[in-house]
Amino acid sequence: MVQDTTDHNRPGEWRDALATDVLKHYVGKHIAIVHKHIVASGTSYDDVLKIAEELFPDEMPYIAYIPEKNT
Repeated sequence: MVQDTTDHNRPGEWRDALATDVLKHYVGKHIAIVHKHIVASGTSYDDVLKIAEELFPDEMPYIAYIPEKNT
């Protein structure tokens, strides 16, 4: 078993843990992450949060916006 040593609490660490080729599908969108998985995406923060909360009512999703360019 491979141990995940990524500190997901540090800003930007979750992006480093996801492959760039995965994130390119979400450019210009908000994504919701639960248990290191993207569980919802869309152009509206509120809509993405609502979907994630409906799918995982006992979890607190991490919502992020994927910008056009990685700066």
